[in-house]
Order: sequence, then structure tokens, then C-alpha cells
Amino acid sequence: MLSSSTFVLFLAMILIPVGMLSKTWVPSLVKTFSGKEGLFIVFIGGMIILLFGNFRNFLQINLTLRNFRQFILWILFILISFSTLFFNTHELYKPVYLLVWSSYLVLLLLFFYLIPRYLIDNPDLFESFIKALIYSGSLFAIVGLLMFYGGFHPLPVYDYALISVINHPNNTSIIFTICFLPNLFYIYWKYREFSLFEKVMYISLFVIQLAAQLLTLTRAGMLATLAGLLLFFGFIYRRKAIFLLPIIIISSLTFGVAFFEAKGFASFVSRFYLLIPAFNMIFKDTKSTLWGYGLNNSLKEYKKELVNFSPSEFMINDPHNSYVTLALMFGLLITFIILFFIGYLIVHNVRNIFSFNHRALILFHVFLVSSSVSLFVQGIFDAELVKYDFYTIHYLLTILGFMYINCDHNYPGKLIRMLND
Repeated sequence: MLSSSTFVLFLAMILIPVGMLSKTWVPSLVKTFSGKEGLFIVFIGGMIILLFGNFRNFLQINLTLRNFRQFILWILFILISFSTLFFNTHELYKPVYLLVWSSYLVLLLLFFYLIPRYLIDNPDLFESFIKALIYSGSLFAIVGLLMFYGGFHPLPVYDYALISVINHPNNTSIIFTICFLPNLFYIYWKYREFSLFEKVMYISLFVIQLAAQLLTLTRAGMLATLAGLLLFFGFIYRRKAIFLLPIIIISSLTFGVAFFEAKGFASFVSRFYLLIPAFNMIFKDTKSTLWGYGLNNSLKEYKKELVNFSPSEFMINDPHNSYVTLALMFGLLITFIILFFIGYLIVHNVRNIFSFNHRALILFHVFLVSSSVSLFVQGIFDAELVKYDFYTIHYLLTILGFMYINCDHNYPGKLIRMLND
């Protein structure tokens, strides 16, 4: 019989493929799931929270400087509420808008607050969580490689790149950005316990994921992978990591040339071209600069502005930048505080890397920092980090939730037990 903790994790993981099924190249799946992601999130996620959520600690509010990170969260809550109630009231009038707001709330409570605590309290589940990421990313990579080298291109417009079962190489790339660092972390974490077969298998899966990432020919994925590898090996090997730089630099230049040969320099410039109408909107007036256009309305207004700016870009739905998208939604003030909060978590976890002597604990913090930074690098070129209807925000919130917990000095003992080292 499944324990309640296992059941919670299983139900939560169901929400991730929901975002994928609406982004495949299979028309029937897109028709079935597209636009309904919020319903699944609110129904399944809400059920988990109501049945299994323990909010006793969550409701013990302490707004002192001793709990600075919680203070920042409450400031964000107040400012977002103020922005919506006084400057973007249109967000409250449509049921579909309220569904989106509810989806974000459920995702925050479930993946930022509840799931990290469940994983810490259930060490076997944490290892299962890591393995699920590894196997999922590897399956996507293997399917993508078979399709690519087998000549099966369901979307001929992308016949130059690997897309696997997703409808765009950029959206495939971010799956590998999510999954390759859990794989690398697991290899270092459990290497001493692995059989020879397991060593060969997990290292091979890691190489397969990297190869698939490179074959997506996605600049964001390449840069994110490079950043993640540099940080992971840099923190693990420190001064010795300098010997890895020539290999990484040569590999990066090789695939960089291949990328520009396949997609051309114009593709690179076009990403920045999309930011011009976004900046025009952000700095249109004081209200837009400070409070944005609303969670739902922002991208609708951006699409109008983009089409007016360049009619040929009518297929583009966002500025392809997570941070600019946040600024469109909530304005620069709230965006700055969100980025400050994330920076605070990253810096605190970097400090933990150099503070602890426990091998597994250091590895865990290295994994969190390198994985989060690699995603934030990809966010420079993609808006998916902040979209509820995709499949990135679940993992990102879980990683940030772990990083938030790690700021509490009472947790190292629980983390050691979770890592079972």
C-alpha cells in the first residue's frame, strides 16, 4: 500500500506531463490539453494541499529581521496584491484570469512549500525524485536521438534539430537543462555505492542527455548547460577545475560554430529584437514601469505591441525572456524584489557550500546552486520559467523551496538524514 507521502509525490508529478502534452507535435494531445492546464493544476494540486498539507509552521508568521527571507515574501505578497487591486483590477473580472491566479498559488504552495518538506522528511522519496528526473530526461533524449538520426521529422521546419516529442527545439532543450544536473549530482552522490553496471549506465545517460541538448541547437540550452557544468565542477574541484576549462571551452566553440551554421546569426539577433516592444511597454509611463500590466493581461498587450511593431511576428506570444516577462506582468519594483530574493537564496546556499564539511551536504548545495543558475541563464532567452502552463516552474519552485529551507540553521541534520550518507 502506498504511503501518503508517496501518493502526494506521485500526484504532484502528474502535473508536469500535463504541461508537456499540450506542447507536443501530436495534434490530438494538443487539442485535448491545451488551455486546460490550469484546471488540472487547481484540481489535482488543490486536492493534494487540502488533504495532505500541514500549514502549522507556515502560519507561524515572524516578520522580524531574524526571518528576513519570510519578510521578503510577505512584502512581495503585499505589493502584488496592491498592484492588482489598485492598478490592474481587470485581473479580477474574468473567471479564466482567476483560474490562472489560482494555478500560480497552488504551484507555489505545492512545489515551493510542501514538496521540498515532504522530500526532506522522506529520504527514500528524495532519491526516487532524483531518479525520476534522470530517467525522464534520458527517455526524452533517447527518443529524440532515435527520431533525429532515424530521419523522422514530424515538424519539417525543425528538421535541422532534435525535438523529441515536444513541438519546438527550445522547449525540448529546457527539459535537458532540468535533468542533466540531477544526473550529475546522483553520480557523485552514489558513486561509491554503484555497481559497475550502474556506473556505466548513469554516466552513459549523462552523456546522452548532453548530446541531445547540443543537438537541439538551442543557444539558451547550450549556455545554461555550460553555466551549470562550470559551477558544479568549479564548486566540487575548486582550483583543480581550471584543468577542465580547455575541454569545456573547445567543446563550446565547436558546437557554437555548428549552431551558427545551422541557424545563422539572424536567429541570435532576433531574440533581442523581440525585447524592443517590451521595453517600450515597460517604460511607457510611471504606472507601467512600477506596476506592469497584470499577470494575464501583460502578454496579450505585448502581442498587440509586437504585431504593431513588426506584423510578421504574429506567431510570437512573449518576449522570450523570463525577467522582462515578469516586468511586464508586475512592473520593475516587484521584479527587482523577486530577483533580489532569488539572489539572496543563491548566495546563502553558496555560503553553505563552504561552511559544511559533510560531503553529501556539500554536493546537495552544489547541485541546487548550479541547477538553479543554469535555469536562470536559460531564462534570459526563454519566458517559460514564469509560465504556469509549461513544465519548468514545478522543478524551479522545488529547487528554490530547498534553497529556502537551507537558510534555516535547524535543517542540516534533516538534510543529512535525507541524503542518507
